[in-house]
Amino acid sequence: MSTPTQALLPWIGTWLTGDLGPWTLYTTRRQRLVFFPRSPPLTPPTVRQQTQMSEFAAANNSWQLLPKSARNELNQLCKTLSLPMTGRNLWFRIRIRKDPKLLQTLRDQATQKRERNKWPRR
Repeated sequence: MSTPTQALLPWIGTWLTGDLGPWTLYTTRRQRLVFFPRSPPLTPPTVRQQTQMSEFAAANNSWQLLPKSARNELNQLCKTLSLPMTGRNLWFRIRIRKDPKLLQTLRDQATQKRERNKWPRR
């Protein structure tokens, strides 16, 4: 028997996974919502985990500080080049991998693709 929460969530179109407040939720292969009390980690984060978390936080902060035009350009680059990611994912990749040349390479590829598509096709 499902709880009221389990019965209600599919009807309001909510697909939940991960931690939500004091609960951890996931959906089984049979599309059943399972939730249980959140379990805190048994050990503190390692130095490597802390470094990675701070890199993601810095990438997220820099994304938030980007002007709207730069965000739109990154999203458009992903669409033009049919990349399976959003502009935000691309920005995170550039920042975390510390690869500023990647952005210029993608801009060049997008320009070449636009130039190829300009000419009428027969």
